[in-house]
Amino acid sequence: MKREDFGFVRRRVWALSLLLLSCGFSGLAHCRTAGVALLVQQTPSEGGTVAPSAGVHYFALGSEVKLVAIAKPGYQFLYWLGDVSDPSSGRTIAYLDGPKIVIAVFAKIPEEQVVAGGASSVGRSRSVGGGGIASRAERPAHSNPWRRPPPKRPKPIPIVEPSTILVLGLAVAMVLRRQRPF
Repeated sequence: MKREDFGFVRRRVWALSLLLLSCGFSGLAHCRTAGVALLVQQTPSEGGTVAPSAGVHYFALGSEVKLVAIAKPGYQFLYWLGDVSDPSSGRTIAYLDGPKIVIAVFAKIPEEQVVAGGASSVGRSRSVGGGGIASRAERPAHSNPWRRPPPKRPKPIPIVEPSTILVLGLAVAMVLRRQRPF
């Protein structure tokens, strides 16, 4: 074999090994991104139950996951923290256009309080004048004047995996290189 032939073989072996390496990494990346992660939590933990249960769950990209929060006796559901369709509802939907974290927030229902004269504050900013009995039932749990409903989002467009672009780029480079004389 001539010395020039070894250079040709070396370049081909290098290109083939690079192609195999990138395909191997592509397979690993594909396994890791088989689903989109949804982390579901609740606070306080004894405040109620959530479905799907607290923890990390994997779903297909672009799927709609129904979330349900049910308060235990003595607690009430307040709202969802995170990207959901209706944060103030106990039943809502999370659109998985990427990894998400959602947290169900519960609150202990306070006992009725006896107020001895003057103004007292109930809830976040509501005040009750005079004396008497004030309870949290005056303001519904689902009404939250500080939150706007989230905007409607279109379904996400799937994005090509970076290793796929690398493999395609290597293939184009090999084709272009083949067209040049050695």
